[in-house]
Amino acid sequence: MIGTKLSLTGREFCSFDCFTSPLGERWHALVDRSGDCWLWKGAKNEAGYGVIRDGEKLALAHRVSLRLKLGVEDFEGFACHTCDNPACVRPEHLYIGTHEDNMRDLSVANSSAASKTSWEERKEMARRFLLGEDAEALAAEFNVSPRTVRRWADVLGLEGKIPERGVGLRFEN
Repeated sequence: MIGTKLSLTGREFCSFDCFTSPLGERWHALVDRSGDCWLWKGAKNEAGYGVIRDGEKLALAHRVSLRLKLGVEDFEGFACHTCDNPACVRPEHLYIGTHEDNMRDLSVANSSAASKTSWEERKEMARRFLLGEDAEALAAEFNVSPRTVRRWADVLGLEGKIPERGVGLRFEN
């Protein structure tokens, strides 16, 4: 029944399993454990974080990872990464933190990514992403995470610092 649109009370699901299989079973089936980071193979949001249906709502896969490890329905706080890889759901790479912890991690990740790339490379990466190139492909080319590609595009795009090259987006100050 995979790929068939089913409906319960007006909601659509991709398969019967989406609303009948236990969350833990579905989560485990969508994890690639072949590397140091356990990568989410299922759907991802625009920031690169895995998502999985949890009842009538979508849940972040890395948050579900901690819920499953702890054996709880939910927890207060943020599910923070120690590896700066939004697709990672390995429980050992996650911890429950505060908003401040999450912002500090973001700041450290940004400065770490900044040390890997020159200013010109960051501008080029952001420009190409904003013109429609794939974040994953750019990340591989520049040796950074897809999340870093999106962050630099956000930061530089909002500041109007993306250089124009040929036809494309124009940024006004």
